[in-house]
Amino acid sequence: HPPVTDCFALRFEHAGQSVVFSADTAFFPPLADFAKGADILVHEAMLEEGIERLVAKTGNGARLREHLLASHSFAGEAGRIATDAGVGRLV
Repeated sequence: HPPVTDCFALRFEHAGQSVVFSADTAFFPPLADFAKGADILVHEAMLEEGIERLVAKTGNGARLREHLLASHSFAGEAGRIATDAGVGRLV
């Protein structure tokens, strides 16, 4: 998300086990292919019900809401990626 334009995920494999780290990103279904079969997926996520409370605390509410919705994943979306990837554990 702006000002950052690139987002990367990292996969580490050692001794037959793997961990995938996802940077903060909007819902991105191709991540499931990258994380396929990982033992652990660490995925940034937010709770939808917390957005309005956070927005109310800032002076730029509408802009912040737009940014959060466009640039970050909801917890349920992280769960969908984990399920589609068949990972062992979602963190």
